[in-house]
Amino acid sequence: MSPGYIASPRAMPDRRRNFSPIDKNRIVAETELPGATLSAVARRHDIVMRLLFRWKQALAPPEPPAYAYVPQSLTPTCRQSWR
Repeated sequence: MSPGYIASPRAMPDRRRNFSPIDKNRIVAETELPGATLSAVARRHDIVMRLLFRWKQALAPPEPPAYAYVPQSLTPTCRQSWR
């Protein structure tokens, strides 16, 4: 191979990796350790921080809604005398 050789995309290995759900959970759990940062964990596993952030959002339990619908009847159930 000459020093000026540039490999074609077909000759280069694919950098896309598939992580199993178990691996994703393990890596996301590392971000919850005391003193751990998202960027440090991402660098350690050679992934971009945005991907780790997306996994963290996807694996988080859904938040309850900020409001709840409470049905009310249109007819009063008790009447008061305003006199």
